[in-house]
Amino acid sequence: MISFIVPTLPDEPYLKHTLNSILEEIDRNPLENMEVIVVGKDNESRNLAKLMEQLSSPYIRYFDIDGNRSEARNFGIRMARNNFLTFVDADTIIGRNFIPITLDDFRSNYAYILYSTLPLEQSYLGFIGTKFIDVNAYLIQMIRKHRFPGYCCSLRKDILEKVKVGNEYFLKRMAGHGEDSELASRYGKFCRSYGLRGRFERRVKVYTSVRELKRAGVGKALARLAVDTTLGVVWKRPVLRNWREL
Repeated sequence: MISFIVPTLPDEPYLKHTLNSILEEIDRNPLENMEVIVVGKDNESRNLAKLMEQLSSPYIRYFDIDGNRSEARNFGIRMARNNFLTFVDADTIIGRNFIPITLDDFRSNYAYILYSTLPLEQSYLGFIGTKFIDVNAYLIQMIRKHRFPGYCCSLRKDILEKVKVGNEYFLKRMAGHGEDSELASRYGKFCRSYGLRGRFERRVKVYTSVRELKRAGVGKALARLAVDTTLGVVWKRPVLRNWREL
């Protein structure tokens, strides 16, 4: 059915909540062939391995590999057993009815699904930031330019196989610099060529952390994100420093 792909760092504080939200949704919708692929390089304290033991779920497949976020996602795609893939960042939580609505959208021939977003941290700036992301995602999807946010989106593996560059789906060199938008430009071009559409799904909520956005400064971070996800996508290389390093 759906393969959830979660790239992570070993010290990500929200990871357990992320995985629990996915496992709880699977328990509410016990369908065949569901899987959660967790990809990340563990640390000396073996934080990731210990967490996997604590969760002890038959749905989780954990892979301890080197590499950046693009490489982790690429590995997850190669390991996925299903055609329907959902990418979930390790600081993002999915809401109720995520699975049945996502499957319904894919069966309605949508090529990708985006989701309405709220902040995990309760703050005015977080709410404004996620609403900006929502409006941007909705408008871009409406004009079929396909710039989906990487913290939570659902794609089709068969299309990813057709748009990859060499053996890369997400470009390694673009990690942290709009790698999801760069992939979306190739994915979207394919969709336009074949008359496929995406869907901005309001019936499902996802909750993502805005702590890094707040730390960097919302205005400055969004401005740099805009540059990386426009010029960076065109030139297919990083344009500015990663906004998380500001």
